[in-house]
Amino acid sequence: MHRGHQLVVAGAAGLLLGAALPWAKITSIFGTMTKAGYEGDGVITGGIGIILLIMVFLRPVRPGKRFIGGAILAGLAAAASIYDFVDVAQSISESEFGVAASVGSGLYLSVVAALIALFGSLQVAPVITSAPTWTPGEEAQPPS
Repeated sequence: MHRGHQLVVAGAAGLLLGAALPWAKITSIFGTMTKAGYEGDGVITGGIGIILLIMVFLRPVRPGKRFIGGAILAGLAAAASIYDFVDVAQSISESEFGVAASVGSGLYLSVVAALIALFGSLQVAPVITSAPTWTPGEEAQPPS
């Protein structure tokens, strides 16, 4: 299995696990409450994790164009995780009336896992080294 595929599998597994873990913890005088990722955007990141795993195991032997889509999906998972991370972090600074919020372990894991999956997808995606060149006025030549 290609190293990029291994990174995608690790990132996808992290996205699935991170979505099941707490993304936010809220503590007040009435007790502590946690919110799991699957109660919010974790559905998106966990779903992307499943799709990435399917993409890897459909054809794990060689890199391909499919991982351009994998990179886009991993980027979306990273964006959603980072957005939620910032949102919870801002809630921490805005908390009042004896209510405290903190970022949960699942959100940390989701951010890191999404970035790992993105990095792995970019390693597997085909790299375009050069585009065919054409000068105006010349006849188009077939690729050699």
